[in-house]
Amino acid sequence: MLRFVLLVAIALSIAIEARHDHKNKHRGEQPEFLRNLTSSQKKSFFEITKNPGLSIQQKEDKLKEWAKEKDLEEEFEKFSTEQAERKQKISKNISEVISKLAEAKEKVDAIMADKSKTRIQQQEAIKDLTKEYLKEIPTLFYIGKLFEHDHRAKKDSKKKRN
Repeated sequence: MLRFVLLVAIALSIAIEARHDHKNKHRGEQPEFLRNLTSSQKKSFFEITKNPGLSIQQKEDKLKEWAKEKDLEEEFEKFSTEQAERKQKISKNISEVISKLAEAKEKVDAIMADKSKTRIQQQEAIKDLTKEYLKEIPTLFYIGKLFEHDHRAKKDSKKKRN
C-alpha cells in the first residue's frame, strides 16, 4: 500500500509540474523580475537554472549571488518565496487527492461491478462521480493505464520469447 501511495504521489507531482512547465513555455511566461533585463542577463540566469551539473543548493546559492550582482535581491526573494509556496500547495493538494483515492476507487469498483447497468450507464455514473472526485477519478484511470501498459508489455515479451 505504501508503494502504491508513493507511486501515486510521484506520478501526480510529475504530471502537475510538467503541466505547469508546459503552460509557461507556451505562454512565454518568465519570472517577473526578468522582464526588463537584457537577453544576456536572462541568459546568465537560465544557464544557472538549467545546469544539470549543479545541486539544488548550488543553484540556489548561485542564483542569490546572481540576483545580488543584478541588484534584484528583493525581487528574486519574492519569486523564490512564491515558488516555495506553490510547491507546498501542490504537495498539499497531492496529499488530499491521495487521501480520497481509496474511497473513490471503491465507488468506481461498485459502479463497474453492477451488471444491471449498460456500459453507457456505467460511464455516466462515473462521469457523475467525477463531480465529487474531480482529481481522484482521472488519477485512478491514469494509474489503471499504467498497469494496463505494464500488462501489455509483459504479454508482448512472452510472445517474443515463443
